[in-house]
Amino acid sequence: MKKTFVFLIVCIVALLLSLLLLKDYFNLNFWIENFQNLKIYVDNHFFQASLIFVFIHFLMALLPIPWLSTLSIIGGLFFGAQASILYSVLMTIVGGTLSFLLMRYFLRDFIKLKFSKIQNKYMSNESDNIRTLISLRIFPLLPFFVVTAISSLSKIRLINFLWASPLGRIPIIVIYSYFGEKLMEVKTLDGAMNFHTLVILLLLSVIPWALKYLSRFYMKKIIWPIFFLLSFMTFELRAESTINDFTISAVVSDDVVQIQDMSQSRDIKLNDMFAIYSHETHQVLGYAEVTKVENGTDFFEAKVETHHQSGMIRPGNYLVRLDLSSVNNSIPARIELLSYSKRKVASKYRHLVYTGFFLGQTAQPLLKNEFIIGPSFMAYGYQDRLQFHTNVLNSFFRTPNVGYKFLFGRNSDYAFSFSQEFNYYPDAHKTYHEFSFHLDMYSNSKFVSYGKLKLFTKRPETKTLTNSDEYVSDLSTELQLAYGYVADNWNRIIFGPKVDFEKKKVGGSVGYYVIDKEFHMLIGASANDFSEATLGREGYILNLDFWWRF
Repeated sequence: MKKTFVFLIVCIVALLLSLLLLKDYFNLNFWIENFQNLKIYVDNHFFQASLIFVFIHFLMALLPIPWLSTLSIIGGLFFGAQASILYSVLMTIVGGTLSFLLMRYFLRDFIKLKFSKIQNKYMSNESDNIRTLISLRIFPLLPFFVVTAISSLSKIRLINFLWASPLGRIPIIVIYSYFGEKLMEVKTLDGAMNFHTLVILLLLSVIPWALKYLSRFYMKKIIWPIFFLLSFMTFELRAESTINDFTISAVVSDDVVQIQDMSQSRDIKLNDMFAIYSHETHQVLGYAEVTKVENGTDFFEAKVETHHQSGMIRPGNYLVRLDLSSVNNSIPARIELLSYSKRKVASKYRHLVYTGFFLGQTAQPLLKNEFIIGPSFMAYGYQDRLQFHTNVLNSFFRTPNVGYKFLFGRNSDYAFSFSQEFNYYPDAHKTYHEFSFHLDMYSNSKFVSYGKLKLFTKRPETKTLTNSDEYVSDLSTELQLAYGYVADNWNRIIFGPKVDFEKKKVGGSVGYYVIDKEFHMLIGASANDFSEATLGREGYILNLDFWWRF
């Protein structure tokens, strides 16, 4: 076991060093901002630049270093799509195969000791192993190294890994490389990680399994509603402004601008809200709140409350007056424009706090005196950082409960909080505790990542709505990861996997959220175990939930 320990230490060190040292360099804004200088170097030293790119790609395929997909975008940006595809596919084969062999060698004893029963029960079928590998490679959210580790855990043969691994990876490489080439032309990150691209990748990832189960009626019940749902979600709204009644005449400071009322309406009041548009791209750059009105003039000052990170506010930008307490504003949605304001703002323009019974909560708490009321969940914002809540469904099934969530910190890049729930089972005279760490990270204008690490104590098997098996350990662990997309009409899509470490099961959820002024509705599906192709708590569950936030 000594070699296993050394190998795991090397992997952990590589992951931590990459997160500490490379994070800023794999932000696409960095490459766009420095595009001209870097492109000159690539053009003048193409061979050397190609070797550097290939070597970095090899290391990222070999070691647990994230951002491998981002590297394909960078390759398309500087080398063009065709060269990026060639380099990426070759290093996927070389680096991925070497990583697979290393894990088989260093972790063989550990796998036999810990996972031999799982191997014999779930991973002995070679065709299923191949199908799983291709599906996981296509799925855009699972890290490359994690999929390689899952494959090494299975009994898939090396010869099958050699062709199945790159075959599943090619769709992502092709799409991201061509996206990078397009980025070379437009030199803007707006629209990056296009939702339509992710829909295609998600549909591709289920094809190997859909072909196997399509003939079964119960799978038709799941596939077709999801397919229809994803097709419906591609609808987007675009906002255009044709009359520039308000224009920025001067930038007073980093967060204060002077605005001229071109219409001379002179009905501007303190605390009025405006959306700032670029006069060149006609995209929303941020919100501004009126802080000073000069009587007898056409000028007033406003404080910039939220700001699109990749845009610059400057004289000539025009503004459109908003009423954020209503939902009639035709503003394309952006993560940076979601509001933390204490003023009366429709929940359509706020970060999600609750995402339904099966997905749970995010890191964001309710603001002071805010409420969520629904058939599955009720919450109250006691302070801006502290909320109290209860799970109504559990209470209905004779398990009274109460919980709280505390926000440790948040900024434009992340939010981090802790929540705790207390449940009591009167029949069993047993208390159940749940502790969760929540981390929301905002990667670009459209996407937010939701992470939740949940620790929970033992509970009776008949007292859970989401899983039928009893937990044996005194303290069990579950990891849930999800990706959220903000559509231009401010509705949301959230999808992602969850891992139950106690039962060694992998499940997940997908949901579409219709959000109005106060009303939220979720339509989606979830699974506690992807390998169980059945309906019910053992396998797949169709989700419908709704609540009001005010």
